Amino acid sequence: MPTPPSISIPASGFPEVQHRSRTKSAFARAREQSKKVDWRALCVPVVQSAVGVASAVNDAREDTLQRQVSEENKQWLERKKEPQDIIDHLGASLSKDWPRSGRAEPPR
Repeated sequence: MPTPPSISIPASGFPEVQHRSRTKSAFARAREQSKKVDWRALCVPVVQSAVGVASAVNDAREDTLQRQVSEENKQWLERKKEPQDIIDHLGASLSKDWPRSGRAEPPR
């Protein structure tokens, strides 16, 4: 910590006012302080085995997510395929009636 400058107290009881240009800024003091610190001693060493475990957990999560997305995609495709199956089953005349009824999809 920097030591405070010697202050002479005049008869009024208050210290003399110093201009801010006579003292170092907080940034300059922090910069000097950081040069004195041995940052390598403060760093936490990386444990290699923990990285391997973390990557295995991430791989498992990615596999689960990929399976979930794949299943949702299959369900979506089936829902999109249903109207075409109904048209194929009931005939083309039904497909002409759908736009007039205001329905985007056939009734279920």
